[in-house]
Amino acid sequence: MFTAIKDIYDAFPDHSVAVTPRPDGKWLLSMCRNDRLELTRAFDGEAVFCKRRMHALIRDVALEMASLARRST
Repeated sequence: MFTAIKDIYDAFPDHSVAVTPRPDGKWLLSMCRNDRLELTRAFDGEAVFCKRRMHALIRDVALEMASLARRST
């Protein structure tokens, strides 16, 4: 596993995280909790090699998940 990808698993320990390559060169991030899909996001394939870009993705995903949580309450 690329070190940058490992960071996304570590950032969301309460979620089941899947990162899979797509045929178009992008990667698909899927996050589930309690057997419920909470978020999917396609991201640039080069991000898996760059900690800075992966941390930016983690930040964006965390913000989006917080926004979704506020809407559901």
